[in-house]
Amino acid sequence: MRTYDADFKIEAVKLANEIGATKAAKELNMPSGTLDTWVYKAKNGTLAGVGTPQKTAISLAEENKRLKQENRELKRANDILSKAAAFFAHNIRSNANTKRIRFAFALPQRFGAKGSSGLSKV
Repeated sequence: MRTYDADFKIEAVKLANEIGATKAAKELNMPSGTLDTWVYKAKNGTLAGVGTPQKTAISLAEENKRLKQENRELKRANDILSKAAAFFAHNIRSNANTKRIRFAFALPQRFGAKGSSGLSKV
């Protein structure tokens, strides 16, 4: 397996961007898949010394801080929404039970039954 230094990779990616990866790979006598990988990494900034600069430790720390803050905010919002959903679900169940009880007490009156239905009002 052949290894390539960083300078060679940089120049190979530049050449591939100018004339195309397949043609550049033939000219450099190297596998086109390897060069395609370098071009892809260069576009994403993950090939050292090529494309966009790699993130520094400071920028990574800042991004980590921002993501932690965003995570806290999302957890807080999720907690509020969960509590609201539970509150409304309880009210819906409560209202449904009340309607069932009212309906049960109205049955004897609807059908002309005399006396109590055997249920006590709640």
